[in-house]
Amino acid sequence: MTGLSIEEHTGPLAFGQPDTGLRLVSIEEGVGKMRAALAARSDPALVITARTPSLKLEGIESAVARAKAYAATGVDAIHLTGKIGKPDI
Repeated sequence: MTGLSIEEHTGPLAFGQPDTGLRLVSIEEGVGKMRAALAARSDPALVITARTPSLKLEGIESAVARAKAYAATGVDAIHLTGKIGKPDI
């Protein structure tokens, strides 16, 4: 099985670098990216995942709205990154 993760932020982000200054594209642009990936898929076994850091960057309401919009495109999975607030110790 092979997978592809489609991200919805602007510009490249180097692996392991802090995400300060990271901005998200609009939901409409994100939906367009997901639809384009799905339309280009030639192997039905390829898993396409929508990956969004919106939970961390914009909060729960944005994360839910984006997850619903991306799920409606037919992607195979949604990957929410980040967390809200500090963990209880």
